[in-house]
Amino acid sequence: MNGLSGHAGLFSNLNDMAVLTQIMLNNGSYGNIKFWSQNVQTLFLTPYALDPTFGLGWRLNRNKSLLWFGLHASDEAYGHTGWTGA
Repeated sequence: MNGLSGHAGLFSNLNDMAVLTQIMLNNGSYGNIKFWSQNVQTLFLTPYALDPTFGLGWRLNRNKSLLWFGLHASDEAYGHTGWTGA
């Protein structure tokens, strides 16, 4: 893309995404580094009152009629559905 893109997005590689996943699983910590508090983690995963399928920056699996997470995902599943590059 030579630094140009027709949309916003988060670009990463598999290793960095694995680290982010581990940070989320560890409630904001990775190794001995604390990136955010348990309170912030809770905010990320608290359903938004007007649309409980959204947390703060994350899509939450709170509506089984939306197949963002597939048929077999846990009710506790969360992620970022994004668009190309997000």
